Amino acid sequence: MTLIVETGGGASNSDAFCSLEYAAIYNSGHLDGELWLEEDVAVQEKAIRLATRRINDGWVFHGRRRSQQQALEWPRVGVRDQGGWVIPSNIIPTALRDATAELARRIVTDFNAGSLSDDSNTGAVKAVKLGPIGIEFDTLEGAKSQPEIPDDVASMLRHLGYQVRGESRMGTYIR
Repeated sequence: MTLIVETGGGASNSDAFCSLEYAAIYNSGHLDGELWLEEDVAVQEKAIRLATRRINDGWVFHGRRRSQQQALEWPRVGVRDQGGWVIPSNIIPTALRDATAELARRIVTDFNAGSLSDDSNTGAVKAVKLGPIGIEFDTLEGAKSQPEIPDDVASMLRHLGYQVRGESRMGTYIR
């Protein structure tokens, strides 16, 4: 399934903060970048989606979403860069794209090194059927012992917001 990259338009169906091409350029400059470049495109896409999801769900960004209908937390309005300049509301900041590419590479290298589980029942729920009942797991999801966002990747994003610690960033569940 092809990535739907958010480019700053606030798409309602985007699932990635960076493209395969962007991740390839970013990761080619790292010591273990060849592991990313040699990996299958389908695995790279899964890793980018997972990295995007971890950042999107594990971070509270400054400002507000540009639109209620957008799928991801970016683009945003009212966010400033490290120099204090307002980030235009129609772009995805370079720091966010870099952090996504960095985290995606680490997901792939950790997975290939065996530090992420390949057991089909340890991943995030990917699909649920109602009748007859069934559950499908995303096998690239890391084991619970893996940090959601490593500290050095988080430091790339600190000027854009703050990392959520604990179980959830959601409010109280009301029946």
